[in-house]
Parts: sequence; C-alpha cells; structure tokens
Amino acid sequence: MGSPNFCLYISYAIYYDSLAGALLGWAGGFLTPLLLSTGTANEVGLFGYIVLLDAGLIAIALRKTQWYVLEPLTFLGTWDIRCL
Repeated sequence: MGSPNFCLYISYAIYYDSLAGALLGWAGGFLTPLLLSTGTANEVGLFGYIVLLDAGLIAIALRKTQWYVLEPLTFLGTWDIRCL
C-alpha cells in the first residue's frame, strides 16, 4: 500500500517540479511502516523497504539539486525508523 503511494507522489513531484509533492511522498514513505505495523518483528522486510525508500529519495535529491532539504530529511527519517 505504501510503496505505490510513495512512487506516485514522487513521480508527480518530479513531473510537476513540486517540492511540496516530494515532501508528501517523503512523509508517506516513512510513516507507512509505522502505520501498517502489526507488532510482529520483520526486520528484513522493514530494512529492505527503508533501503529502497532511501535509494529513491537520494536519487531524487541528486536529480533535483534545488531540493536540498530532502537529504537531511531522509537521513532523519531513516535514523528515526532505525531507533524505533
């Protein structure tokens, strides 16, 4: 559920050159594991998802250099998920 929404928001953000859309995708991408948690530990699935999410966000940040806020937010989002 979360990955298609993330991909949709990010693709719209790039197409329309909208930082607000990218930030919505960022928030949705990092909130998805928290909102869909069942209480059962699945570290491989969680960290696999986070790796793909980070790779996509860093690729966007490298492509859209004026969106410099995505890099620190991606770092903070990954750090928060890792600490939970």
